[in-house]
Amino acid sequence: VAEYAIAILFYILKNFDYYFDYRNNRLKKLNKIPTKTLYKKKIGLIGYGAIGKRIQSLMKGFENNFFINNYSKKIKNNNQQKIQTIKKILELSDIIFICVPLTPKTKNLINKDNSKILKNKIIINISRAEVIDPNAVKSLIKHNILIYDSNYSDKKKSKELEDKKSKNLLLSHYIAAIDEFASFPLSHIATNLINYSIKGRLINYVDYEKEY
Repeated sequence: VAEYAIAILFYILKNFDYYFDYRNNRLKKLNKIPTKTLYKKKIGLIGYGAIGKRIQSLMKGFENNFFINNYSKKIKNNNQQKIQTIKKILELSDIIFICVPLTPKTKNLINKDNSKILKNKIIINISRAEVIDPNAVKSLIKHNILIYDSNYSDKKKSKELEDKKSKNLLLSHYIAAIDEFASFPLSHIATNLINYSIKGRLINYVDYEKEY
């Protein structure tokens, strides 16, 4: 999942749509492709479980600064990473990855109120659709690029988003789940159980009391 999240980020940064339009004869002339770099960008990680940590690990070579929000207080601040509130992450980050479980607390985590502070960001939601309020999507894609799956439990809302025509909205449909190499993460389960038997706690889990 982390690899897919980063792959789709590069797709956006390097503006492959523009090049593919030319290759498929939708553009008559190929000018210089307007692209952006990942180097030294401010990366927001809302959720710091296995996927969030893997995203950070894969991106370390680009000398990014990471802003992290997670219920765990065991994350240490250093020159490359800093614990921040969700509001600060939305304000400060150039690129935001949302990788939290869907709970009552994380439902509509991005909503009409806090979406107002988002301008010129790339937002990649690899959580469930309901983490983003569907009523906030219109304003989000006006000023930002949004990548996520619009498969809401409310099928009417899903259909409305499917019908939206915007280059700033890319619907991903959980493609990582149908990767030919995807399999049930037995190694992670085994590691978790071994750690629990030795130390009495799990490595990655959802705190249902804190709903996060």
